[in-house]
Amino acid sequence: MNIGQRFCIVRHSDHALPAPVVVRSLTARAEPGEARPVLDIRAWRIPGSLWDVPRLLVHAPRRTGRAVERNRFKRRTRMALLGVLEENACLKLASWVIWVRPAKGSSLGCRVAFAAIEGQLRQALSRLG
Repeated sequence: MNIGQRFCIVRHSDHALPAPVVVRSLTARAEPGEARPVLDIRAWRIPGSLWDVPRLLVHAPRRTGRAVERNRFKRRTRMALLGVLEENACLKLASWVIWVRPAKGSSLGCRVAFAAIEGQLRQALSRLG
């Protein structure tokens, strides 16, 4: 599904990872005394890709919340990514797959506020640039 000609949504079965691909974790490690991140954000580049927009992969397992909460998390993640991409037009993410899921061990699960999703996506994507 293409969202606003800015990014495309994929599922696990929609893409295949070539063997030499390195998956980078973009989530900052929590310092002692700081709050742990509520999202696990990873990204990898598809070498030789002809994609014209980045790909978004949102993973919300059943144990992180009810179906309503998981669907809300996916919608919020899509809208947050759209906002971050509109703010930072200089980000060259066309050949990247961005994978977002609730962090393991987070008590929130899929009940993450939109501002938190947007802030962590902004911070993570700034590390790619």
